[in-house]
Amino acid sequence: DCQSKIKNITHSHQQFAKQLTTHPVIKEVRQCGTILAIDIDTSQNGYTSNIKEVLYHHFLCQGIILRPLGNVIYILPPYCITQEQLKKTYGAVLSGLNELQ
Repeated sequence: DCQSKIKNITHSHQQFAKQLTTHPVIKEVRQCGTILAIDIDTSQNGYTSNIKEVLYHHFLCQGIILRPLGNVIYILPPYCITQEQLKKTYGAVLSGLNELQ
């Protein structure tokens, strides 16, 4: 059951990553299994990027606990996450990126 959930998360991340590759504020998207990392193209890179505060607030308002590290958003969901919860997370990320445009 656990391996099936890992496979589902990995597949969902792959599909979401494809959707993000053409987004204008994305610098790079990379994945390692159930970990999805999204680099935002900004003049301030790394932990000092102030974009993290904007996105963190946005995610909290969407009911998602997701804290960017500088200009990088990491999605590392627990294996018990439902597909609906994962879609909500992706929606919050996408709307946050759209706000940055």
